[in-house]
Amino acid sequence: MLNINFSRPTGSLDHPFRVRFYDNVMDPELYARLLSQFPDIKYLNTYSAVGCKNRLCNRDDGFDLFMKAHPEWNKLHAWLRENFLGLCMKAVNPTLRKKAKIKFEFSALPGEGGGLKPHPDTAKKVATAVMFFESDWKDEWGGAFEALRHLTRPDDDFDGMRVDWSEVETILKVPVASNRILFMQRTKNSLHGVRPCTAPRFRRSITVNLVS
Repeated sequence: MLNINFSRPTGSLDHPFRVRFYDNVMDPELYARLLSQFPDIKYLNTYSAVGCKNRLCNRDDGFDLFMKAHPEWNKLHAWLRENFLGLCMKAVNPTLRKKAKIKFEFSALPGEGGGLKPHPDTAKKVATAVMFFESDWKDEWGGAFEALRHLTRPDDDFDGMRVDWSEVETILKVPVASNRILFMQRTKNSLHGVRPCTAPRFRRSITVNLVS
């Protein structure tokens, strides 16, 4: 269901952690239908551990009901469960410690102040993909994914830590775009985040984690 030319990323980063992003990865008509069926915000739960966002993940009450009611989303979820490991290996080649599991969530950042503070992800994650589900999003609204490097301690282990935006510099910025997916390798210093949005609507995406 995703057709990615891994040899031709739109943008990339190799150090201190690998990031790749790709455009036009899904049939446009299918993408438009999935976008039109993205879960209503009222079905998403507030999540504030690393910032301000709403989400519905595969462990939440209501996820299975949504999937049963939306066959094309259910088909994409099933396809990712079967193929996500291979996609990650081709995109960012993460190191696996044991058998990998897949976690899937619908994510929505509030237009007024929604964002994610700089963090490295938990040590259980080995790779993450974010696919934007937006059309006509304006760059000035924010919402871009930013790969970050600490200004004074770039090689430290930030596991379990949160840092301030004033402590980091942006080394790769991935703006919100229709039919765009990004992959990120998780390391001890894979700091990343989303600065607070200033948009008239939620910034929607799916997030898929490879956990090992």
